[in-house]
Amino acid sequence: MKKSTQQKNISLQYGFTLIEVMISVAIFTIIMTVGMGALVNITQNYSIARERKTVADNLSFMLESVTREIRLGTEYYSGSGSSPTFFQKSSRDGSASSVGFVMANPSDIRGQYMSYSLEDGVLKRYRYKPDGVPLQEDTLNDSNAVIIESIDFTVIGSTLSGTSDGRQPLVWIRMKARSLKNDTSLSLQTLVSQRALDF
Repeated sequence: MKKSTQQKNISLQYGFTLIEVMISVAIFTIIMTVGMGALVNITQNYSIARERKTVADNLSFMLESVTREIRLGTEYYSGSGSSPTFFQKSSRDGSASSVGFVMANPSDIRGQYMSYSLEDGVLKRYRYKPDGVPLQEDTLNDSNAVIIESIDFTVIGSTLSGTSDGRQPLVWIRMKARSLKNDTSLSLQTLVSQRALDF
């Protein structure tokens, strides 16, 4: 009889009470809830950062293309509109949402008028023959993914053909865009100088 009582006491020492099990389950539930919340937060932040990087890459690529062509131009004019008629103005320096210039270096498009203009959240590029006949119109951003909220072209030191003021022409571009996917905003700016020297 003494032996069976000892066995009973030994078996009771290795078990868990109902309260211990409930406390363990509660602690495990709290840890899992906090962990899942942190995981969801990390996933959301990663998604936002990835979308922001995609927008930045797209805008940087677009801005690089714009600056490459502006660098090869001459006779810059910052004003409203996109047709060659606004190139004939005597006042060329200033700030506006459009910029125009004459392509001077590449032989296949020498003498063509080019302009960039913001229209309803889309940056458009226009090409014209020297006589003003339209050649091509291109849309540079996908308005279903990215909207350009504002763009400002500031022209400094530009003169009419055959004249020089001794200042190298510069075009300062400032742009603000917004991703439609998760409503993130991004601002970019760059300064472009004319490749040909202004003597």
